[in-house]
Amino acid sequence: MKGKYILIALVSLVALVFLSRLYYLQVYEDKYKFMADSNTRRDITVYPPRGYIYDRNDSLLVSNQPAYNLCVTYTELEPFDTTALCSLLGVTRENMDEQFAKFMRAIRNRKHSRHQPFAIVSQVSADDYPRIQERLYKFPGFSIEKATMRKYEYPSAANVLGFLSEISSENAVSEDSDYKLGDIIGATGVEKMYEKYLRGVPGHRYMQVDVRGKVTGSYMEERFDIQAESGKDIHLGLDIDLQRYGELLMTGKRGSIIAIEPSTGQILAMVTAPSYDPALLSGRGRTKNYARLASDPSQPMFDRALIAEYSPGSPWKIVTGLAGLSSGAVTPAFSVYCGGGYRVGNHVMGCKGGVGQTLDMLHGYQYSCNTYFATVYDRTIGYFKTPAEGMDFWAATAGALGFGKYLGTDLSTGRRGHVPDSEFYDKAYGKGRWKASTTISNAIGQGEITVTPMHLANLASIVANRGFYYRPHIIKSIDGQEVDTAFTKPVHTGIDKKHFDVVAEGMANVFRAGTARAYAISEVQFCGKTGTVENFRKIGGRRVKLPDHSMFVAFAPKDNPKIAIAVVVENGVWGARWAAPIASLMMEHYIMGGPVDELRAALEKRMIEGSLEDTYKLYDSMDNPKKTTR
Repeated sequence: MKGKYILIALVSLVALVFLSRLYYLQVYEDKYKFMADSNTRRDITVYPPRGYIYDRNDSLLVSNQPAYNLCVTYTELEPFDTTALCSLLGVTRENMDEQFAKFMRAIRNRKHSRHQPFAIVSQVSADDYPRIQERLYKFPGFSIEKATMRKYEYPSAANVLGFLSEISSENAVSEDSDYKLGDIIGATGVEKMYEKYLRGVPGHRYMQVDVRGKVTGSYMEERFDIQAESGKDIHLGLDIDLQRYGELLMTGKRGSIIAIEPSTGQILAMVTAPSYDPALLSGRGRTKNYARLASDPSQPMFDRALIAEYSPGSPWKIVTGLAGLSSGAVTPAFSVYCGGGYRVGNHVMGCKGGVGQTLDMLHGYQYSCNTYFATVYDRTIGYFKTPAEGMDFWAATAGALGFGKYLGTDLSTGRRGHVPDSEFYDKAYGKGRWKASTTISNAIGQGEITVTPMHLANLASIVANRGFYYRPHIIKSIDGQEVDTAFTKPVHTGIDKKHFDVVAEGMANVFRAGTARAYAISEVQFCGKTGTVENFRKIGGRRVKLPDHSMFVAFAPKDNPKIAIAVVVENGVWGARWAAPIASLMMEHYIMGGPVDELRAALEKRMIEGSLEDTYKLYDSMDNPKKTTR
């Protein structure tokens, strides 16, 4: 019996030795052989299909289409006719020389293997592929690799979606990176911010080559090949229908529209005008198109929604009112008689709203009375022991509302804006040598304050929620999974809800009987605040006063709001001329599906057809006096 167990043990031991040896032969020896065979195999990167991008309603925004990369392998390269190759590819000799110089630097600096293909021309279209492949035998060392390029389903939202670009600098690729020179990577927008999800994981296919570098078959029966993993699909909070409608309304204008869903912080629309078709920056023509767009004086690639900074104008009266209420300096019933302006020494800050009336805060918002809010600002600063303490409270209120800082969005660019405080004015005037009257322009959003349209849209969202917001973000889900919790946790301002109730009621009055009453509809109670922002520009070394900017912030409905919005129309003169009607149409479109009657349809037509191009051309020509405008 004992011998039986010894026999079983011996057999098991022998089997273990054989299995161990087999494992060694198959794994370790294969591994060492793989490392030693680097000169007799070719590593072909298999690029996975990039993830699709959808809007909030499952409308496909960005997909893929077949494309090809023309590659060159150093060890296989023979002398060739450069002119003939340029003609075949449709590129200039200068461009080809530049690409080859980059290729040779990569070889020289050991950033790329002499035995591996290098993409010399990327994103060759499927239409061009047969013609190029047919003649490629004339150019030894060149080969074609399959790839994909982006296909845009709509000529819209270029600033949101972003574009892809080629990694062209050796310094951009670290040794531990799985990117290499010539790879395509998200450069801006959603493509950049969600690159790690959209890109997927590249695979590898290894081919056996002879001493001349000619492929003779698969390497080691494909044992080391690695399957590529497709990129993840993502859904945005964007509503492409609302986005396209906003772009249509901004035809012939410069500025921006940002619409946010207050209950989530998801960005419903983010229009910058003018813009461009995102397809222009995909495929072979992207370099030429990029240069053309970058040199356009209207700056279609400048994302005005995120990085343009303006004085906020009268929408800032929301901040002034909240600072006054939360400090205890004023109550909603605090009243001021408007005699047509607010006097500071020999200077009068003029007012056109509520002149000849005694106004409380609700009516101060209704008529956008400069006199009223200058008085509230003066009382707020003076409510504290020193102007410095009052100024810092006012600045802290603005900070609680998201101003003067980055909002923590998932967008690829942005600006923090500027909110002055006591330290700022101590440096400007000297400590203790300024007071509320010195800085009175702050009361109505002029002065030294700067904001982005995103800040203004977020302000509208805060009032809509009566005191809190979700960080504005464009993502809705990634491959069906919920987004980062940073975007799902509310940010509370610390300001009492009752103060926001006052502001919201005042903003409703703006549509009921105030500065935006012409753009109200009976079906939905809109709430808003008009803004006319002084606009100065340096032209020829002089500070020149240009037509004012038109601004508007709003939300709707008043209760259980579905949309918060900010509109900026550069050189639009008055807030009620362009920005207010555009904002009202956007809210109506989102909530009601379109104009509710013929009058609204006529307003829509007027906004779409209205243009400020002649104004822009005039001031562009003043900026560039050597250029003539035809």
